[in-house]
Amino acid sequence: MSVAQSKSVIVIDQSITPSTSNYITGDAVGNAGAGSSLLTFDCAVSLAGGSATLKQVSIVEGATTLAKNALDIVFVSSGAYTTAADNAQLDANTLNPTADRRVCGQVSVANGDYANIGSTSAGTNDYAIATKAAELKVWNNDASANTNVYAFLVYRGASQWAASSTVVVRCVFERD
Repeated sequence: MSVAQSKSVIVIDQSITPSTSNYITGDAVGNAGAGSSLLTFDCAVSLAGGSATLKQVSIVEGATTLAKNALDIVFVSSGAYTTAADNAQLDANTLNPTADRRVCGQVSVANGDYANIGSTSAGTNDYAIATKAAELKVWNNDASANTNVYAFLVYRGASQWAASSTVVVRCVFERD
C-alpha cells in the first residue's frame, strides 16, 4: 500500500467461477453453484459511509478455452443486493431494476480489450487480461457500517465460459 497526501491506494481481487449457463446480454454473471452474483471489495473505503476513487479495473480470465467476454462491471454502494428478493433475482441472472439508486457507476470491458498471456499446452489453462483505466467515484452506504464496496458483472459477450473457467476482477482504489 502506498500513501500520498493522506490518501492510500489499495488493490483488491475478487475471483469467481462463472456458471456454464447460457448467459444472454444483460445477465448478471454468477458463481457456479454458489449463489449470489455480488462481488464484495472488503475495506475499499477507509471509513464506514466513506468513498474512494476507482483508478483501474483488470479482468483476468483463466481457462483451457478462453471466452474473453465483453463485460460491464457495475459498482454499487450497498450490499443490500444480498436480501432474499434481490439475491433471488441475481441468482436467476436478472438484474433488479428497483435498485438503481445504489449504482455508483460502471466500467465496460470489450472483447477486443483482452490480450492473451501465457501459452496453451494440453490440459493446462491459458490466460487473458483486459485492463481499463477509470476515474469512478464509489462509496459505501451500507447500514451495517462496514467499509466495503460492491460490484457485479453484467454479461455482454457472445461466448459461454468453459467448465474450467475462472475470472478475477482486480480493482485499484484510492481511498479518500
